[in-house]
Amino acid sequence: MPNKFLSSILLSALGLTMLPPVAHAAPTTRDVALTNIMEQLVPTRVFKGDREFDGHGPLIKTTVNVRISDDGRKLLAKVYFRAEEDGGDGSLTKGEWERTVYTAPSGSRIKRIQGALLDGQLTDSPACVGLPAGRCISSTTEFKSVKAGFQFIAPTEDWTAFIDAIVDLVEQCMRAEQQMNDRDEPTPEERQATEILRLVREGKQFIPSAQNHVHVELSDNGGPVHVFAIVGDTGGPDISTDSNGRDDTRINSIMFRSVRIELE
Repeated sequence: MPNKFLSSILLSALGLTMLPPVAHAAPTTRDVALTNIMEQLVPTRVFKGDREFDGHGPLIKTTVNVRISDDGRKLLAKVYFRAEEDGGDGSLTKGEWERTVYTAPSGSRIKRIQGALLDGQLTDSPACVGLPAGRCISSTTEFKSVKAGFQFIAPTEDWTAFIDAIVDLVEQCMRAEQQMNDRDEPTPEERQATEILRLVREGKQFIPSAQNHVHVELSDNGGPVHVFAIVGDTGGPDISTDSNGRDDTRINSIMFRSVRIELE
């Protein structure tokens, strides 16, 4: 007699019925904002040469990996930074830092990272080296620093003042247009413009400087980082001896895109 039939007879005798398999809730998809890294990340160790780049670059490479924590409760951003003198004695510094950039709601765990978002749509989000797809996404930028003392557009303080002036001008134009058309409520286009202005103001705040040139770099390969703000060559010794990044090579801050995740 088949085992399944025998089991049914036994359960019937005990007054029990076969229970259906337990159904597990399907993962829910959510778009979440990551917490920008607003602190300065300052490398201090000299791997080669001395503490001065002497205007030879440096060549800078920065990678940020956003991964699911082992317990599934958080997204962690691991930052890798490397700056190497392009010539001279090849002075080299490197640093690594990790920060929590998202915590799941109570009772939920992060099952998968679908990718980073651009204009509300999934964009290229390379998987991290050595980790399976869906567990970690990565962004990288590589560039050569300008020589200290040379400003590509303007000193950062002048550049942020220019941004303020442009934002104020746009706001004044929108107010004038509303008055001319006797409107109290903004149009959908004006609401969108207001949101863009808010993002511009916030973006300006993430590139503070100590009168150093701040390179504002987009990610070379998509992924979770929207913009890197990095200082390379400076007017004095470049590789710091402490965590105070004033007038030293450093990451000023990192601004993230939103990401789409699956929660369970």
